Amino acid sequence: YEGLGWPRPFFAYAIATLARLERPDAVVTKLSECCDRASRCTSAQRQAFNVLVMHTYRLDRGHRCGTAQLPLDGSGAWDESQLPVGLTGDGDASGPSVATEDLSSPADALRRFVACFEDFLDDHKERAFLSAFQEPARFYFQAVGQDYHRDHFEVHGFNWYLCLLHAVLGLQLPLLPLLHDEYMASVADFWQALTPEAWDHFSDPRYFGVKFE
Repeated sequence: YEGLGWPRPFFAYAIATLARLERPDAVVTKLSECCDRASRCTSAQRQAFNVLVMHTYRLDRGHRCGTAQLPLDGSGAWDESQLPVGLTGDGDASGPSVATEDLSSPADALRRFVACFEDFLDDHKERAFLSAFQEPARFYFQAVGQDYHRDHFEVHGFNWYLCLLHAVLGLQLPLLPLLHDEYMASVADFWQALTPEAWDHFSDPRYFGVKFE
């Protein structure tokens, strides 16, 4: 935490949101994913930050857009006595919750629509990145017997492709790349190497955003 620098408040807010909205078993799972990367290289640590923040962002958006599940305690309501200080089940400083929004107001209705569409768009871009870059690359490395590069795409390789998309197309995904990653692992011209049949598979809408395994 002390070495995070500017991401520190985002990390703290993500932890608070995780405690507020997620099930206990899922909290353990998500924090285990982060701890597994915390002692590794800078890029792995950045990935841990991405994993936590994106997960809690979706939790918060689901809560605000009315798609989140209520706690499984049978009460049908959040136990506010167990929430972090400064946060309540009715929302927080970043805006009103579903329970307090007046959707009869055009401004509030538009705000809700924009928030839900932003969530959809971010999810769509992530899935497109998986189908166009991440999974074809991982499949290629597995096909040529390079298991190390297959397993490190989400640590190092994706930094290069995210920067490529931003530099060439001005496209920014809801994934934070490490701009100064000097370790060029899991990078290859995989579309040149793969057959047209592979493209038919990865471009099939049935497999959009799905792991190749």
